[in-house]
Amino acid sequence: MRLANIINTAWPGRARSAAVFRPGERLALQYVVDGERIELSLRTRYFDKGFEDHVPGDIWLDARGHAPDLHRAISVFGNAGRVLASIVALCSNAAIAPIEPELAYDSTPELTERQFFQRFVPDEPLHVVSSRFVPVEATREVVAAIESHQDKERILRAVGQYSVTLEHWSLGSELLAVAHLFMGAEALKTACWKHAVRQGSNSSEQLAQEWGFDGRPRLNEFLDREARVRLVFGGDKTCHRKAKEISDGFEHGYANPGSLFDPAREVLIATARHIRRAVFSILEITEDTRRVLENDRYNRPRGLPKLEAYLHGTLTNAANAEALAAAGNEHPIFSWSRQLAKVKYDPETDTYGFSPKESLTVFLGEGVRCRPDRMELWDGASITSPADTSSSE
Repeated sequence: MRLANIINTAWPGRARSAAVFRPGERLALQYVVDGERIELSLRTRYFDKGFEDHVPGDIWLDARGHAPDLHRAISVFGNAGRVLASIVALCSNAAIAPIEPELAYDSTPELTERQFFQRFVPDEPLHVVSSRFVPVEATREVVAAIESHQDKERILRAVGQYSVTLEHWSLGSELLAVAHLFMGAEALKTACWKHAVRQGSNSSEQLAQEWGFDGRPRLNEFLDREARVRLVFGGDKTCHRKAKEISDGFEHGYANPGSLFDPAREVLIATARHIRRAVFSILEITEDTRRVLENDRYNRPRGLPKLEAYLHGTLTNAANAEALAAAGNEHPIFSWSRQLAKVKYDPETDTYGFSPKESLTVFLGEGVRCRPDRMELWDGASITSPADTSSSE
């Protein structure tokens, strides 16, 4: 079997990410697939753009191991990297887009000809700086705890759903986010009641009796149903009921999706908090690690970095509604361009501060003007608060 290095150390596979490794930090570990060991490493790529500090960019994945050919290496190593990235996303509570391979080549020693593959990816930094630093040691402990857990596969399914939720963590995507969270709850419920049995030195029958089991439905169905409310949702019956109604209505077509957006927005944050805590509750991790993962920095989910810009104004000299647009355009519109003008890391706040350089280009009909009222910048990675234009977390 030949040694295939899916990603070399200079140009690994990468993805947009709201989770950032500090300069010089990385998460490196061994991953086993079908008995074969893969060496995985995640870190953040930094750009020198001439500012006071380098600009954090996308996540890098470096993977090395044995595979019969590059096609197999790309598939297996990439999937392993995405699993690791989903755990990093859970611990950081910050979105990481699916990692895609960029290079793959045969690194077997002493060959004169080697298979080689490259996927061309635009070499650009992110447009928004993130300061959601990965808690590396806590994440390492969580990875080890999941790897050794009796219900590893169930937990990984739940973690995967949470990771997808973070990719949808933006205004307008609340329904998809809640749907994936509830799928995560479904994946986790059995692992939670089995953990409760082990912790209490009880049998599943004894646990069911404590929860009021009367013989209906079947034992495991009862335990799954009750565990989802009691353990996964932490006894929050109202949040559970609403999330279940939203998930069922969306997944099974019981309700028009348009009627589910507002209810999804109402329960999204609480549902995400319950699912994340439920995962950590069944893992063998230290109290120090729990405190890190549940502190103020990591309690608030973050989606993929982006800014939303809104322009409010009034069109003047606009009596002819058919002539509002510039020639060749269908509608009156502005073009917004944005570049980083300043990036500086502040050790006192442990965040990056940035200042944007922005410009608007007008595409209006002849004689038509726009009187701007206000320009708003919103943090597109957060559902709860507007962006601070001088910094981004």
